[in-house]
Amino acid sequence: MMSELTVLSRILPTNFMSTMAGIGDQSGSFRIYFQNEDYKICEIVTSTLGYPMQPIGNGAPVARVGTPIAALMWDNFREIRVYYITTANNVQELVYSDRGSPTTWQKGAVVGTAVKDSACLYAQIQPGSLRIGFQASSDPQTITEAYTTEAGWTTRVL
Repeated sequence: MMSELTVLSRILPTNFMSTMAGIGDQSGSFRIYFQNEDYKICEIVTSTLGYPMQPIGNGAPVARVGTPIAALMWDNFREIRVYYITTANNVQELVYSDRGSPTTWQKGAVVGTAVKDSACLYAQIQPGSLRIGFQASSDPQTITEAYTTEAGWTTRVL
């Protein structure tokens, strides 16, 4: 009989390269985001006994095979954002918030369009703003950064 730990040790695909992103807090709570063998973005919560794994972003566009993944959180995991590149090369946001209803993962904004097969993606939080960097199809020899303002998302070339 296979233990749950054995099953969880076989979660990464072997037919393509997957990437991961992790977020944690000072208490040791940690969450890992990765693309599974069904091409879905999944989350593992390592602070919970048994390390439950779940796909996130049901209804969101399908992730590109081997997508880069970036994640950030604030307020003790009450707000989480995960970013990935879709099969249409859009930089897609997944949103979790426990500040309202429903408290599940939701499809967020498309913050830009990436170069086909680009592996470049980062996320950073600053007071009052989220910053998402990627290699944009509109200017592929530079880093494009999408960032939030009071009016919503905007982009700039670094």
